[in-house]
Amino acid sequence: MYEKTLSNWKYIVSVDEDNRSLFDVIPDKKIEKPKTLYKYFPLTDNAVNGLCHNYLYASHPDQFNDLYDCFHELIDSNRSEKYFHELLSNYFSAEIIRERCSSNPKAFNVSVALWLRAIIYRFYGLVSMTESNLDVLMWSLYSDNKGFAVEFDYTVFPFQFHGPYPMNYSPHFEKIAIQNDLERGLYLLYMSTIKNEVWRYENEWRLIIDAPKEQQMFSPKIQKLKELGGHDRKFSYPLKAIESISLGNHFFEIEELNGRDKQKLEINLKENIEKKRSVLDFISANEIPSKIITRKSHELRFDLDFRDGFFHKTGNNQYKFIAFD
Repeated sequence: MYEKTLSNWKYIVSVDEDNRSLFDVIPDKKIEKPKTLYKYFPLTDNAVNGLCHNYLYASHPDQFNDLYDCFHELIDSNRSEKYFHELLSNYFSAEIIRERCSSNPKAFNVSVALWLRAIIYRFYGLVSMTESNLDVLMWSLYSDNKGFAVEFDYTVFPFQFHGPYPMNYSPHFEKIAIQNDLERGLYLLYMSTIKNEVWRYENEWRLIIDAPKEQQMFSPKIQKLKELGGHDRKFSYPLKAIESISLGNHFFEIEELNGRDKQKLEINLKENIEKKRSVLDFISANEIPSKIITRKSHELRFDLDFRDGFFHKTGNNQYKFIAFD
């Protein structure tokens, strides 16, 4: 077992009898783990396809929007040189490594740090979730208020994963030397759960998903790694993993709605029909509890609320939302 305190949190890495890495994160204050978590989605082809075919995409850090997320400079290059050389020997000849290292050692270390991160995340992928479906910023940033948020019971996911772990929001980060595989695991764990404190509002929880046995996952940036291909990072889950689906406040256009009373909403799709129809058909066919996000402006507050209910298909591009009492 390897244990280290970084940015005031404790990170623990060990290995089980099957040589599978085990991770643990202990925050400086007790944080209650939610029973379910939400993931926000924009109304795009990829997001709708993932919902309708029951899979999550386990991202590589190169696909994130935060420049410092899983930051490669968390590696202490000066104290990790031996490990770097052993790692690169799987991809380059000893002669090429010596040549590149001697010509510009500083640039070489930065390059290798990027390589190490890219290689590690061929074995792991990340899924970001959050605690609430009523966050104004999350709806605005991740779905433009036109998308949807899925509430997941992550305990029934069939694939191998670690977490969920809360994010360690900090104004600074620490460097880690990597001299063996346990320290590489520590680097992965710390790198995957440390973020700039400006992102604190997201209340993010993160899953670290293992690549399928004896496989590696697709790497999106470094050309030599891209050419190796790999698993498509799509991980299927059972329908029972979905607890509810929330639709953003602008999912429907005003002219698509006809609310005769508080309990019943009639819907006739007129814009972005194909994607909306796919989502609503999936929800109604599987009788998934749903929420329509609303505003609390009538209470003179900048908060969000929701209407609980079920969707029923009534015709071509037509639906009915029946709210709970």
